[in-house]
Amino acid sequence: MVSCRICGLLLLCMLVRTPISADVSMAKREADYTLDDSYWTEESPVGEVERLLREYRQNQELVRNIGAHYYQIIYPVQLRHHEKMGISTREVGSSKFPTRYDQGNYQQGAGGSTRGRSRTGKHFHRTSLLIKAFNHKFRLDLELNAQLLAPNLAQKHYLPSGAEQVSKQEIEHCYYHGTVKDYPGASAAFHTCNGVSGVIHVGNETFVIHPFYGGDLSKHPHVIFEARTKPSKGCANLPTLEWKLRRPKHVADRIRRDVSEATKYIETALVIDKAMFEKRNGSTRAEVVHDAIQVANIADLYFRTLNTRVSVVYIETWQGSNQAP
Repeated sequence: MVSCRICGLLLLCMLVRTPISADVSMAKREADYTLDDSYWTEESPVGEVERLLREYRQNQELVRNIGAHYYQIIYPVQLRHHEKMGISTREVGSSKFPTRYDQGNYQQGAGGSTRGRSRTGKHFHRTSLLIKAFNHKFRLDLELNAQLLAPNLAQKHYLPSGAEQVSKQEIEHCYYHGTVKDYPGASAAFHTCNGVSGVIHVGNETFVIHPFYGGDLSKHPHVIFEARTKPSKGCANLPTLEWKLRRPKHVADRIRRDVSEATKYIETALVIDKAMFEKRNGSTRAEVVHDAIQVANIADLYFRTLNTRVSVVYIETWQGSNQAP
């Protein structure tokens, strides 16, 4: 059993060796085809970025915390069956998991709108995203990280009132791993419950993507910037924490080593303390939990190269007071 505390997030991990064969490679994608220029044309609503910056304090903090790093505003699109669509990866059906902005415009289905249509809590098993930034044209082929959340995942919440709540409620699974077409060795890890948030590793570059708060998911602005090479003194409000954006050197050095054919699983507990909630002031508990799970999703992206997988088996949140010193 090992543990570490990073900016209010405590991870408790146990390595479990399981005699299960190595992962089967991702299922064959749709037939390769060349995307013409029309696929890469970005539709940017006039004045939308300025409006979202003006109306949402979270967006002001998001841009401020990027600091001196150069960033771009981008408009990712989803590609399914050779057609462009909005970025929501939820399947259409009976509503189960509402988004943060269901009361406003933060809704989208095939073609961009969910008016008159409802969504299930399930997300597409496979999909593709198109992202154009920093002279790159990324086509990301994504697949749900099916093993990330253990089927018997338990949750315990310490509420601001001091009450304790034990929950077996299902967590919306919107966590993806992926590859980048025409970029050998490139990889990505995203979660898509509310916009597209995650990282893309291409060679020695690591790009961080995060959606603006508010807006319409059919044409939604995101920020993208290259990850810092030096550790930050604080977590700010960026869900993608600094420590997890760079591939750890000891992991990279071990990739070429022989590993056992049996897949190993790191059973992981996420403990989110009060400081994490304070840093994410204005975010719901569900949003903070989703961001913490994304930490594990990115860690799993690194470890799977060693035939080792991360599986989240327990989540505990301390919204009121810390339950440990």
